Amino acid sequence: MKSWVLFGVIVGSVCSVLSWAGNIPGRLSVFPDLISLLTPPLLVFLSLQLIAIRLGAWSRATMRRAGSVIVGTGAMSFAVGHAWMIWLRLPALGSATPFLLAFVGFVLMGCLGIWVASRWRLTQTGSDDYERQPNTPLQPTSHA
Repeated sequence: MKSWVLFGVIVGSVCSVLSWAGNIPGRLSVFPDLISLLTPPLLVFLSLQLIAIRLGAWSRATMRRAGSVIVGTGAMSFAVGHAWMIWLRLPALGSATPFLLAFVGFVLMGCLGIWVASRWRLTQTGSDDYERQPNTPLQPTSHA
């Protein structure tokens, strides 16, 4: 769980740095909104795959739980960095609106990364948290 939080802080910080770099006038020719939109799902997906490889067998439910922690922590880190950037550049705008927009946007895009990672896990393992008994239909696994 601690590594999940650490991955979330790293993902949010990298997204925040890319957002800052994309908004430097005249220095970097990128589409900052496009980078801010595409980076969270990609980094969440890669983080979940890295953790899954390191831990070995993982269910989709555990992957979604880890993804939720990574996205929540990353969204907070990204939103703080984004609000700070707006506060430095446009102090009259305030920080609450940019913080909320960055947080909600990161959560929505991060959920896309969780969904893709869990679907990817489904195609890799060939099961949807079900175990097959010989000569019986698929039965859900017990999570007790």
